[in-house]
Amino acid sequence: MDSSSGSDLVKMWEDGDLKGLVQLPFLGDTDSSPFYLGWAHLVSAFPKVGKTELLHALCMDWVKDYKIAYFTEEDKTTWAKRLLDFKSKPLEQIMYYHALGEGGANIVGPMADSEADIFILDTARLLGIRNENDNAEVHGALAPIISLVKSKEKTLIIVHHRNKTDELNQGLEISGAHAFLAIVDVGLVVTKGNKNEQRRFISGYGRITPVEELVYERLDTGETKLVGFRDEFKISAVKKRILDTVLKSSWMSTSDIRTALTPTPSLRQVQSALRELADERWIERDPGIEVASVKGKTLVWRQTDEVTRKYYGLV
Repeated sequence: MDSSSGSDLVKMWEDGDLKGLVQLPFLGDTDSSPFYLGWAHLVSAFPKVGKTELLHALCMDWVKDYKIAYFTEEDKTTWAKRLLDFKSKPLEQIMYYHALGEGGANIVGPMADSEADIFILDTARLLGIRNENDNAEVHGALAPIISLVKSKEKTLIIVHHRNKTDELNQGLEISGAHAFLAIVDVGLVVTKGNKNEQRRFISGYGRITPVEELVYERLDTGETKLVGFRDEFKISAVKKRILDTVLKSSWMSTSDIRTALTPTPSLRQVQSALRELADERWIERDPGIEVASVKGKTLVWRQTDEVTRKYYGLV
């Protein structure tokens, strides 16, 4: 067992003997990425939210600079179809292990022999954990995998499922025992936007680093794109951006207002923000908000004049 005194650890860091924190790109952005080289990560979400699609998109970016070992529940046909649009990428850099039913004992061997820089386990159930609510069993299954990858100074990403629980209870949205979150360096939760949207939100918990709340979306083209920070999409923030950037003088349609905002909120968010601003008398609508919208007529908006704003005590 390796050991070091506290003073030795500080000296090793100051002398550069320990690796600093290096972030892996997250959909083209590095500064806000929650993924770090040499760390163990847990990515949790409900089924069919798009955990594998997100990891696939990240791999198609990382594969330019790193070798990847991807342990998957899916078969060869599924992955072949998914990769057809990425034939220009250096796909020889990524090795897929079809590990459904293999269990942890049969996964450790290929991991130990692999020269990969990044290991992905999709999902944790490949390890054959019988009781995911048993902290001792979960720790016993994950510890050898994490220890192995860290001894090689490599990166590990474990995909897992999410509970239907109160998101205010920190960490409880990650399914199963607390050991799933406790043993990793970064725990991430992916959530879905409205039912008709392709937006996804990613938040989480870091052992020594904060995790930015990010927004990304899956485009109709199949591309996965980073949109921005979640705070930028709260209604209060959208309202402020509308007043700061548009509606200074001329009438603008809802669509034109949405297009002018960067990053772009959803149509539902813009509509809600405009209605609230109109109710608060910061802006006005044609036709007026006191009447129903006219079928076939485009709704347009602009800031209210100084007299109106003074009357309502807004200035």
